[in-house]
Amino acid sequence: MDDFLVFGKTIADPWNRVCSLDKPIILFVEFCQIIGPRPLFSYSEDACLNHLLEELSLWLMSSDNFHGNFTSAYNQQLGVYVLTQYATMLDITARALQRPFALSLVLPQQKPTPEQILIFRQISMEILLPLLSCNRYYIHSMLTFASKLADNCEKTNFQSYYSTSGNVQQIVVLSSKIKEIMLQSKSWYDRFLVKMTGFEEITNTNCTCECKEEDFRKFIRILCWKQMAQLVDLMELAPCAGKNYFNVLKNAYNQFIKQQKSTVEGLMFSGNMPVLRSVFGANSQKEFQEQEKLEEEENNNNNNNFIISSYSLQKDENTLKSLSFRLLRCVYPLLTGEKIVILASQQRTPTGMDLLEKLNKLRVVKRTENVQWTSEIERLEQVITEHQLSGVSCDKELSLNLSDKNAKHEMIIIDLNNHRIKCREYRGFLLRQLAGKRVFPSDESVMDFVVSVITDINQLLILSKYITPEVVAKSLELTKQDKSILYNLLIEFNLAKYIRMKAKTKDILNKIPYKLLPF
Repeated sequence: MDDFLVFGKTIADPWNRVCSLDKPIILFVEFCQIIGPRPLFSYSEDACLNHLLEELSLWLMSSDNFHGNFTSAYNQQLGVYVLTQYATMLDITARALQRPFALSLVLPQQKPTPEQILIFRQISMEILLPLLSCNRYYIHSMLTFASKLADNCEKTNFQSYYSTSGNVQQIVVLSSKIKEIMLQSKSWYDRFLVKMTGFEEITNTNCTCECKEEDFRKFIRILCWKQMAQLVDLMELAPCAGKNYFNVLKNAYNQFIKQQKSTVEGLMFSGNMPVLRSVFGANSQKEFQEQEKLEEEENNNNNNNFIISSYSLQKDENTLKSLSFRLLRCVYPLLTGEKIVILASQQRTPTGMDLLEKLNKLRVVKRTENVQWTSEIERLEQVITEHQLSGVSCDKELSLNLSDKNAKHEMIIIDLNNHRIKCREYRGFLLRQLAGKRVFPSDESVMDFVVSVITDINQLLILSKYITPEVVAKSLELTKQDKSILYNLLIEFNLAKYIRMKAKTKDILNKIPYKLLPF
């Protein structure tokens, strides 16, 4: 289906046209014997609609549902891959004393890699074993309490029946359902105790949950119903481990996202994704920085000068989406290595900083560089010299003068105050997919789309590596704008070998005049 929709090309599908999700979710489903399958917890909460969760729950129950089973399946109707770990909680009020459930990881579009499967299996064991351990100890104490209760009743009835004194106590009639539970538990109770031996060492937890008299009365009340109407909440069967279990799932989800995105391998990167890899394994690893380190770097800098990382995205801002009409004008200077400056007022500074860091993410680089935003206009020359991408806080009149096409500064200017961009004319074929008006749902989809286009362009670097760039440009009949893109990417790819291309790129750009365009 995916190959058919994208005509056989393995490119990104930023609109998720064949998928009901836009990001992974972790789902905890109970297969209730009374009301059917129901989702108890899901995270991220805003990633999926309730009716889709219910549909997934029903589909999971129809799969290989038995304790300890791990499955990887594809739901063609929803277009998602699902990794599922099945397990069972014990409950004396349930049918066959079992309450089955499943922990699932739902992945949109892409088939899970062996690394993702291994990570999820490890995480699922870490969060399910303490839950099951607590449940086993709780049920063990409950059966022990029921056994003592039965023994006391039998002893009291025996003494009352053969008592010769006048104080004859009323004979206690033990519930038939409790007797049935005791008979059922005798067949597996010894094996149950053997399994519990060493459970504390495996789960690394010290569960002290015990069934008290008031707890047992709650279960007895359910057992005495002629027709089962409801069961206790699943998490009440594991009092200590089930408490605040949503936070446990939330941490597990963040751990999965963090582990699978810890490193990526490639030769060139854009949008935190490799756009060029070596088939011989000579790839470098790009590590994602921790948020704590980024905050520490920001605190060490002057309050008026912000060092902006390229790893964090503000989901509340959709600055790239609003610039989609001029997306080509923003991406072209990024690929040619031109200086780009964003101008914004103090009120628009957060928006400008968000746009600046997202443009920095789209740069094709071997190593990500930080960009700088300053509120001191007199430091503009210094900031431009040190960084390819920078931003300045200034008023509307000053930004109007700086963004004039006849200004002496040789740079691309995105003026957020006056909603216009000073850019060079582009006439070529490599970026033609970015031309025209496009509607994107979010900035993340814009970045996915741009990265897919850049990935196709980077295949020319492989050709230029074995034959000269001039021959590649002549054979493909590249325009001067496309040549400037190819030459600059080669410089980033191997500076020592292609340093001569820097002068050619500069000569090409000097011949292309600036234009002022609204957005």
